Amino acid sequence: MQELAKFRQNLLSDTLTKEHAEEIKHQVVTMIDWGNRQLGLDLVPRVHYQQADPDKVSVVEMFRIHERSVQNCRAAWPDGIVRVKAREKQEEAIHHLLVNVYSFACNIGDPAEVLMSLYDNRDGKFLSEKFVMLFTRDGQKESGDKTIFSTIFTDLSSDDIKKDLYLVLQIFRKGSNKKGTNIQYRLPYGVSVLSLRDLYQISTELEYFLRVQSVDREPFSTLHENLIKRQTNLVGRTSATDRHNQEIMLSLKILHGDIKTVRVENPILFSRGAVLTQRIGFSDFINPGEIRNDLYLTLHGAEFEKGTKRAPKNVEVHLAVYNDKYELIKDCVLAANGENLKSSFSSYVLYHNNKPEWNETIRLSVPIEKFNMSHIRLDIYHCSDQKKIKKLYGFAYLSVTTKENTTRLDGKYDLCIYRCDSVAKIKNYLRIPSRRDEFIDYTLPETNSKTYPHSNKEYITIETLLCSTKFAQKAELLSVLQWASNPDLAKTIPQHLEQLLTLKGQELIRYLQDILDALFNMLTSGEGQPVSFAANIFDALVRIFSLLHEEMFEKFSFVLEDYLEKSFSSPLAHRELIQCLQTQVEKFYTTGSSELPSKRVFKVLGDIFKFSVKSCMLSQRIYGASSVIEFRDNITKVFETFGKVLQSQEIGLQKAQRQLLKNLHKVYIPLYFVISNSELGQLVVYILQRINTKPGWPVIKAKTVFIKNTVNSQLLLDSSSRSLLLPLILGHLKKCLIMQYNLELTASTLGDLLSTVYKLTETCDVKEEVTKIVQGLFDVIVKTLETLSGSKRRLCGNLLVACLTEMLRLMDAQHYQKLMSGYAKPKPLKEFLDHVLIVFCTLLRSDYLPPDWITMRMLTNNVILTAIHYIADNLTINFLQGADFDRELWQHFFLLTVDFICQSALQLEKYSEAKSSQVKSKYDDMRVPVGFLMYSLWNQLGSNKQHLMLDLIGPFLRVTMVPQPELRKATIPIFFDIVHCEYQINQHVCRVENRMVQELDYLVLEHYGDVEYKQQFQS
Repeated sequence: MQELAKFRQNLLSDTLTKEHAEEIKHQVVTMIDWGNRQLGLDLVPRVHYQQADPDKVSVVEMFRIHERSVQNCRAAWPDGIVRVKAREKQEEAIHHLLVNVYSFACNIGDPAEVLMSLYDNRDGKFLSEKFVMLFTRDGQKESGDKTIFSTIFTDLSSDDIKKDLYLVLQIFRKGSNKKGTNIQYRLPYGVSVLSLRDLYQISTELEYFLRVQSVDREPFSTLHENLIKRQTNLVGRTSATDRHNQEIMLSLKILHGDIKTVRVENPILFSRGAVLTQRIGFSDFINPGEIRNDLYLTLHGAEFEKGTKRAPKNVEVHLAVYNDKYELIKDCVLAANGENLKSSFSSYVLYHNNKPEWNETIRLSVPIEKFNMSHIRLDIYHCSDQKKIKKLYGFAYLSVTTKENTTRLDGKYDLCIYRCDSVAKIKNYLRIPSRRDEFIDYTLPETNSKTYPHSNKEYITIETLLCSTKFAQKAELLSVLQWASNPDLAKTIPQHLEQLLTLKGQELIRYLQDILDALFNMLTSGEGQPVSFAANIFDALVRIFSLLHEEMFEKFSFVLEDYLEKSFSSPLAHRELIQCLQTQVEKFYTTGSSELPSKRVFKVLGDIFKFSVKSCMLSQRIYGASSVIEFRDNITKVFETFGKVLQSQEIGLQKAQRQLLKNLHKVYIPLYFVISNSELGQLVVYILQRINTKPGWPVIKAKTVFIKNTVNSQLLLDSSSRSLLLPLILGHLKKCLIMQYNLELTASTLGDLLSTVYKLTETCDVKEEVTKIVQGLFDVIVKTLETLSGSKRRLCGNLLVACLTEMLRLMDAQHYQKLMSGYAKPKPLKEFLDHVLIVFCTLLRSDYLPPDWITMRMLTNNVILTAIHYIADNLTINFLQGADFDRELWQHFFLLTVDFICQSALQLEKYSEAKSSQVKSKYDDMRVPVGFLMYSLWNQLGSNKQHLMLDLIGPFLRVTMVPQPELRKATIPIFFDIVHCEYQINQHVCRVENRMVQELDYLVLEHYGDVEYKQQFQS
């Protein structure tokens, strides 16, 4: 109850996203259903978390609602289901690591800077950017308003959190090795590491206490690696007596889901200033609409000549970004999250080291419009202890683009160090080589060699990693994106398009809109004439569209829709797209085999048609209605080609046929915009008539899937297309039911059809459709239910019963009359009614629905009650008088009425008063009208009673035992009539008396009857 109250509070808070609110509602409903089940209460069917109205929902849909509810609460506790589903989802979900730092008790004596990041020990590299925490010389937080430091390391995949991860804290002091100087340098102090090896098992927030390993003789840049190897510094959860030795206290917690969801679920966390620290580079999960242009630069190390001085150098590197006019680009450097963008970055200082190694990574967020013309400059200073100053030693630089104006590739670069003693002298250097390997066979101009002396033995090493959604590095991408501006690329574009297909999905999705622009521009570059490499373009489009159907990129589908609506502007593209599609499909049936190509092409049929239709509509605005006429002709040709593929009996085409039928319905929605429902219906009819469905052919199942998708489309909602399709749909379903092919799928498809027809009853007249369905399938369903084996009955028997019930619900008097008149009298009609009565009796006796499905049981009984009256009318007309009387048929009917009255679901006396009143308010007591019908029909039998009375004494006695006063009043007189009939025939009542005593003994032993029954029988 506490959890339910908490969920209610969350729903009322109005701070949840729509998706999260839906999840909470689902969990609440699951918990309520589970609780009701444990308490023996009824299952409440719900639609969109509201109680379903049986009058507004089809019987099939009501059955499915009950089934879903049962599946949701099948576990021991609904939270178990949620957790199981969550675990399954987490395998591909996004995770984030929350780190809270509570105290820092290092006695440094200077202001301190603590950098925290995630380190992947397996790959030997930092996984995340850094988060910075600043402390005063007293160890207090520099920001007085912060009680704790909080950061969230974002976008960790399930593979990431199972890696050999470590949390690394690098501590720097800000000061100098000499007193009396105001210059503050970043100086290494110590490192602490914490193993996150079991990170994926953390479900709650855990606290840790860490010691700090001070810098001694080991290189600071690799100190964390050495600590990990030795494992001496790793301290887990410790006792209170040991905590005085610890110096950093922090806590960890794993958060799951999209960062937007995390923000909504944890508003307090973000209100107190939690900082997001993203991973270095792109994550595995690309967010739609994400625009990034970050260049990560790692300062690895440098090498200097010893020179004339005895002591090695004390080196500090000052890094900034400049444009091609040597102007500083401000506020584009981020050393660590938790501080603002700055215009420069200064490395920490390593004293007396001619081969310093820093291994510091920073992020350069250069504005997109300035990126191509920018370069990175590293000013190198020697920090003198004696003179208490720092002096410029030289500089190095690297342009972010190459001479060919392409983005520089990721990797390590050894940069030349040019000597210079004043910042004011650093200018006009972009024409001299920046990289060490460029100096081979290169001679500096005399002016530059004097201005910037250079030794090939001196260099500084950096590494770059571009994370940009705007600037591509892959040659395969660049050749496609820049094909229009580079005439040389246009000659080899087919080869580049083939290479494009080999790229990873992430590479293509990051530049999705730019690639689509380039491809559609290529496709229409012929200005109305076919493009020679159109097939290559089509293959590239198919590859991109198919990526968007993969689970990893499915959230980009709305990006494609947005592009289609707002950016796509190719009025001639539809010709090439449809022509390429037709050519591709023709290859399948001419070669007689297809594997991956058909799977990809048919999987993205919907996308191909969306863009084709959009192009046609654009063309119509420019060129008029002739474009639409041309497009319709092309569509007809494509469907004819589809028909040839489906007609083929080549075994090699079976996969293509299945893929086509699985995805063909996706073209309906776009085609609604350019052709009428009737025209589209004719195309679908053409397809259905061409499908090869010889016995045993594997495509029969695929055809059923296609029909199911068509049934659930708009085509069944329109009368003109519905009239075309319904005969073919019913014919196929009838064949599947008779042969019992794919019964579960067939029953599901029939259920969808009946649900659709039921919805249509609210808006239009569907009597004709109901007549076709009843005449085509009613007797087949009855016979199928009668002959179903145990395994098949468990699989789809209940759904077929729901379909039969829905069919009965849709029928009126005319439908019953047409159904009965379709059978000749007497034998065919008698056999049909016999099958129906037997199936009804079997259903009522088997109690096929669970006892807590009270809504479904009452709805079904109400439908059967109506059917019983119609069947009674037919029996009275056709099988009552003279030679037409059929003893077996009448006996089955009376047994059906007995089973109906005595079924457990209708014994309202056993229900609570509230439940009984609720049932009566909607359906009355359904036993009573059947009891009066039984009495009425018995009286109409006349002399034929003698053929039935002995066999029906027991069943009729069971009815009279039901403790319902009105029912007893209706049925007890039957026994006096039986006694009277027996006496008239034999002049004694011995047989009736013996049978009644025998049956009463049995019923009394079974605890039937009561005092009121005895009194009412005697009266």
